[in-house]
Amino acid sequence: MISLGGIIGAGLFVGSSATINAMGPAACLSYLMAGIVVLFVMRMLGEMALAHPGVGSFYVGSLFVIACIVPWASIKVGYSPFVAALETMHIPGAADIMNAIVLVAVLSALNSGLYVSSRIVFRLAERRDAPRALLTLSKSRVPRLAVLASSIVGYVAIVAAIVSPQGVFLYLVSASGAVMLFVYLSIAVSQIVIRRRLEATEPERLTFKMWLFPWLSWAVVAAIAGVLCAMGFDHALSGQLMASLASLAVVSAAYVLTRKRTHAQDFREPATNWKK
Repeated sequence: MISLGGIIGAGLFVGSSATINAMGPAACLSYLMAGIVVLFVMRMLGEMALAHPGVGSFYVGSLFVIACIVPWASIKVGYSPFVAALETMHIPGAADIMNAIVLVAVLSALNSGLYVSSRIVFRLAERRDAPRALLTLSKSRVPRLAVLASSIVGYVAIVAAIVSPQGVFLYLVSASGAVMLFVYLSIAVSQIVIRRRLEATEPERLTFKMWLFPWLSWAVVAAIAGVLCAMGFDHALSGQLMASLASLAVVSAAYVLTRKRTHAQDFREPATNWKK
């Protein structure tokens, strides 16, 4: 529910303004196709989650109504198209009420982002991919240092937005452009690999399966790869793709260095115990 709140708050109430401004009524088709791909990815993720327990009609209908009411070329990027639609219909007080709803939804997005990021940092620390100090829990079992670290990053982003909105902050926003596509692509490829491995060794663990495997799984991979390629050929989006690739390279390098350090520690610990 927290994730749904974040998606609705940031993606629909506010983020959809950029899509409608750029594509007009075709935004309905774009959201529909993206929703179908995400549905398939979630199905693949569910299959892997049940096999390895340790490890919306979004959207389309509302955008169609807005495109019918408000001239799509007049929608401002960053300004809620829902508020614009209510203002166009001249419903007394409706726009103010919608502004309040948007504010609550965006705050929900902030809450979900803080919750998820702090828990991910905590899990990384458990696997030695982050400093072990982040495993510290409060009396109520809350990873307070992980929450604090995530909050500090959030405040740094706010300062960057104020000090350099067209520099540092623009890079941070652009760097996140294709990151989710990379995540979805890794989920899809992992599902194909794990599914084939389980079918050969432990087929009884596949209690929840992806539809039309492997053809639909490969179709999802092709669709995501196609979107990434299209971003590379689009002048307006190529910058986001390059920034996202740079972020991916940094994270990958950090992962490799962390794995090497962890393996070195694991190698030294048994040797120390043997001497004792």
